[in-house]
Amino acid sequence: MDYYQAYSSKSVTPTQMMNRFLENMEKFKWMNMFVSCDRDDILSQSEASDQRWKINKPLSVFDGVPISVKDMIKVKGYKLSYGLILRESDPIDTVDDIMVHRFREAGAIIVGKTTMTEYGRCPLGYNSNYKGPFNPYDERCYSGGSSSGSICSVMTGLVPIAISFDGGGSIRLPAALSGGFGLATTFGRIPFDSDICISSGNIHAGV
Repeated sequence: MDYYQAYSSKSVTPTQMMNRFLENMEKFKWMNMFVSCDRDDILSQSEASDQRWKINKPLSVFDGVPISVKDMIKVKGYKLSYGLILRESDPIDTVDDIMVHRFREAGAIIVGKTTMTEYGRCPLGYNSNYKGPFNPYDERCYSGGSSSGSICSVMTGLVPIAISFDGGGSIRLPAALSGGFGLATTFGRIPFDSDICISSGNIHAGV
């Protein structure tokens, strides 16, 4: 879908699209592709985008566009799991990683954090802690990992873009196994901050 064209023509609003997103998310809940999602926060972001489009002053072509985030970096209002089981004592992040911040500054709607394999170490994509995700075309098959939730959120049509990371194929493998397009950018081309990424030293950001 061309979100910019849809919003520019006033044929639909960001909030209408986000309500549709939330409805569709329920349909795909069985895939367990999201670790966490905040409905109220999503609608708050979409309503702010509504106002900008209403006066024809979008922040960018990304204004009102839903974007998911691999649970490997900080997102304000969410806990960070790295694919592990979230605990009650885990802190809620109060700041966004620079990648997330830049998308927010462009008006994008951050819709939640996607499932990944534990510490991003498995290429199959399935995480036993969250009982998923599955291949978007065949639940008997793997989606590829470690950015499994990210590719599933794109290939099910929930979002057009998912922030992901690649150290040994974690963007490329899911894209190949699930029939999507993955871009693992040049090392250092896109800045980000993550303890796991810094300790590994061979990880680059992408979508």
